[in-house]
Formats: sequence, structure tokens, C-alpha cells
Amino acid sequence: MREGSRGIWSGRVFVGMGRVLYVGGASDTSRHLHHAIQICVALSGQVRLRPGPEARWRRHGGAIIGSNQIHQLDGSGCEVVLLYLEPETEEGRRLAVGDPDSPIQAIPVAAVQAIRAATAGTRSRDVSPEAAIHLCGDILAQLGARLERRQALDERIRRAILSIRGEPTRPWKVADVAAASGLSGRRFRDLFATQVGMSCRQYLLWNRLSSALGELARGASLTEAALGAGFVDAAHLTRTFRRMVGIVPSAIAGSVRFMEKLA
Repeated sequence: MREGSRGIWSGRVFVGMGRVLYVGGASDTSRHLHHAIQICVALSGQVRLRPGPEARWRRHGGAIIGSNQIHQLDGSGCEVVLLYLEPETEEGRRLAVGDPDSPIQAIPVAAVQAIRAATAGTRSRDVSPEAAIHLCGDILAQLGARLERRQALDERIRRAILSIRGEPTRPWKVADVAAASGLSGRRFRDLFATQVGMSCRQYLLWNRLSSALGELARGASLTEAALGAGFVDAAHLTRTFRRMVGIVPSAIAGSVRFMEKLA
């Protein structure tokens, strides 16, 4: 991935169960789509976001991008905090995002200012995983007005997701996950898509991408991370990463410090 025209990706990534936190300089991304809910806050100034290549760019101090929504970011070299949250997590299921008529939702100015204040110490090079955990809590607390109760996941789908997360490096097949849920194949696929908002096959791919980040967090090379997460090779991981995140892992692997202790 080339450097963006107005900056580079240079910061810190914290990897945890069901979430990824990035704090640092932001460049631009290509048009992409991922399963996570994305919370994006510019720590000064504004970033530009749009839901697709034909849409108009809009400037935001902070925004929430719903799960499975096509979008593109122009960071313009700004310092940003990005929180990627799987919608199946407790917090993700309570976060009121994903309006199909508004895939990118502005965060109120007061909440943006409070999140900026909460990140003041986090931009230090000495930031710890514990500080990152607190920052995640602060961010979600500031979005408390957007929280609402949602119907809990079907227990069989929840059990299947917990099985996947419990063995992240296993080469899961959809049939294996269906067996873990106790449902027949077709019934499982239909219920999973209804409950989660994407196919089980797509979810498994997202989970493998998260596993690759975890491998990088442990100091693995790009090839080691790819193979450890079940990708054919580093090129396969790179193509998938770009399609789902908008950049390639080599754009950040050399400059971003990965940590995996985020709870």
C-alpha cells in the first residue's frame, strides 16, 4: 500500500476479542467493506468519509460506520482514533448503528470533544494495553446516548460464534460451525445470516483476518501471520485485508506496534 497523499498510517494497534483499536496518523483507504462497526474520531480537525465512489465526501469530527457498509476514508494525515467493534459483542449489539439510509452517522460535537480529551494520554509512546482498554470504555461511554437494548442472539448462533472464537486458528468450514450449533446445514445458514447480518462464510473470513492481526501482534512475519490464520499465503491475506480494511497490511506492519491484550 502506498502512502496516502497527505499522510501515512503510523500509530498503534491494539487487538482484542471482538475489537481492534487504532490510535495514530491516518492516510487514505480504498473503497472497502468489513463486518465490524467502526467508530472514527479525528483527534484534531476533520476527516473525510463517503459511503461509496459515487457519493460526495463529507467532513466529520467523528462518525460511526455501520456493519457491512461500503465506505472510504481520507484521513488527510490527521491523528485519529478508530475503534472496530464486532456487532456480535455485547457493546456492538447495543450500539444503535447500521441505518441503511444513513450508513455513516455523525457523532455529536460534545461526544467528539470528550473522546479527544480521553485520548490525550493515549497518544504517548508509552501507552499500555490497560490504557487502551480504558480508552475503549471511555469511547463507548461517550456514545451512551446511542445505546439501546436489542434482541439477544439465538443461543445456538451464540454457541457457534463462541466455538469459532475459541479456536481462531482452526480451518473452520461452514458445516463444522453448523454442527457446533446443533442445527442442520440449511437452517443454520439461514438463521446465522438473519441473526448476524452476513453469511457464516463471510464471518469466518472476517474472523481469520482478526486472527492474522493477532499473529502480527505476537511478532509474526506477514507470511507467518497469513499461514497461521489459515490463508493460502501472504498475497491471499494482503488481497483480503485490502478488500475488507481498505489498506494492505504492509502499510502498517512496519510502523504500527501490535498488542493483543485488549480485553
